[in-house]
Amino acid sequence: MGFLTEMSCFTLFLVSVTGLLIASGTHAQQASSLSLTQCPLGWTNVRNSCYFTGERFNGQTWYSATAFCQSFGAHLVEINDMQEFDYINSAAKQISWVDGPWLGLLRPFGDNRWVLPSLRTETNDNALNKLIEDIAQGSQYDCGGLDKRGKLFGYWRCRNGGSPWCEIDLKV
Repeated sequence: MGFLTEMSCFTLFLVSVTGLLIASGTHAQQASSLSLTQCPLGWTNVRNSCYFTGERFNGQTWYSATAFCQSFGAHLVEINDMQEFDYINSAAKQISWVDGPWLGLLRPFGDNRWVLPSLRTETNDNALNKLIEDIAQGSQYDCGGLDKRGKLFGYWRCRNGGSPWCEIDLKV
């Protein structure tokens, strides 16, 4: 079986398992170039963002979870303000995670600065930045996520197993 055929089968597998289809074709580049004004089937719309919890796709590293989300034109959930933090905190507790979900939070420089990968900077919400720094105090790990109960926010080795939690920012 050739590479493109394998990719087509993988895409069909993802569509059949998740019920997701956001673009015709099989290339992630096509999906990422979409400007969506409404959420794809199977995604949850909250405050101009679409969320997909990939709890069935457990055991992924932070990097493979990132690639999973990118294949749908999305990114790992990036908490931009305290309202979104409250939503994520509440929603996570309602999901039966095998592994906790990865979030779009990365410490790329090994210091105390945590950045949202799609923005390559911290949030503009000072209260949220302080919360992130307080939780990360003393952590030696570089990738953010939640524990498997969806309750404990923290930082783990990027190669640990977790589940993707994807977000698409709607164009409104």
